[in-house]
Formats: sequence, structure tokens, C-alpha cells
Amino acid sequence: MTFKTLIALVACFSLCPPVHAKEQKYPSLRFAAIESDYQWDNDLEHARGTLARAVPVGLSFWAALDILEKAGARCMGDRHDAQIARCVYPDWTTVHDYYRASLFWTVVVRLKEGKVVALALDRVVDEK
Repeated sequence: MTFKTLIALVACFSLCPPVHAKEQKYPSLRFAAIESDYQWDNDLEHARGTLARAVPVGLSFWAALDILEKAGARCMGDRHDAQIARCVYPDWTTVHDYYRASLFWTVVVRLKEGKVVALALDRVVDEK
């Protein structure tokens, strides 16, 4: 490499603006990570806090469902209440150090005027 080439590269890197990854407006959410954290500390309130940061109240309803589906859940409307959507993330765990059991993270999203007004998160383990 010649000296002129080296000078040109240094000048380019010093004058070119740095390229940054596009920041997400909301933190990414992954149900697998929520489950991993839950298995470590058994703290449902921590999981609810993680959900609330990723899907804040006031967010567009469709954006909220998009975030939850990208996190691994399957979302569907409620037949009896058009203001509610349920998103379910299925997984499995080991109980009693031996038996495989199904587990389900369920998020209930309540909307009003196209915006999220409330979230509820629950975890159920089916040991059948």
C-alpha cells in the first residue's frame, strides 16, 4: 500500500460520518428471553415490566400486535369483546426435574380509540 493510499483512507474515515444501526423506538421483546429470565428469578412483575417497556400504553394497537407477534406470540381478537386481543406464546419446560410440560405466556391487550390502554401478562404451566 502506498503512502498516498494510506492518507486517502485515513482522510475518508475521518471525514465520513459514522454509520450507526437504526435505533428502535421501543426495546425489542422476545418471549424466549422473558421465559429464560422467569426461570432464573420467578419474578412475574419483572416480566410485566419488560412487556410494559416494549409495548407502552398509548402505542398504536396494530403496532403493539406487531411487536408481540415479532416476539413469537400468536395474536387473535376476542369473539365477545372487540376491544381485546389475546396473544399467546407457547413453549415447554421441565417440571420436577424430569417431566416435560407445556407453558403458555398470554398477553391480553385492551384498546380504546385505536391505542393500547391496558396490558395483562400471565404464565400458565400445563403439567398433563
